[in-house]
Amino acid sequence: LRGDTQAKALDQENEDVINLVEMLFELILDDNYLPSTIQALISRLQIPIVKIALKDKDFFNRPNHPARKLLNELTRASVGWSSAQDSSRDDLLERIYDIVQQILSAENIDAHLFESLYEEFHHYVEKEGKRVRMAERRTREYEVGVAKVKFVKDLVANSLSQCIGDKAIPQVVHELL
Repeated sequence: LRGDTQAKALDQENEDVINLVEMLFELILDDNYLPSTIQALISRLQIPIVKIALKDKDFFNRPNHPARKLLNELTRASVGWSSAQDSSRDDLLERIYDIVQQILSAENIDAHLFESLYEEFHHYVEKEGKRVRMAERRTREYEVGVAKVKFVKDLVANSLSQCIGDKAIPQVVHELL
């Protein structure tokens, strides 16, 4: 009788873990900022996440659990993503697909697998973030330069207009100015 009670308690605990993982994935799939292509890929991780959560009872108590960190990083990096014009060159989508495939094809799903994939993906996201920030900075600098050139041209044109006024000047001088 005591063993039967323990088995029921264990079954209830496992069912609770499965339900919590299901709720976690429902939140991800209900996120309007996460594109449906990415949602579909990430949703394929539900069973591996259930497996790791059942193995590691601290899964929900540790925000820094490798599987949770990877899941968070995947969703965070994907918010606002849109498919590239040339879909064969969509690096973020390819990386997420590769991660999902590695997890699904792994013989042993454990925290080390999730940790190594998290580290790799996090490094990629940081590198891409730096590249994007540099491109944004260059674009801003270019726009500031264009604005300065326009300002100076307008200033020179106004100054010349004030100096010349309504006076008639030879065409050669006008072209020179």
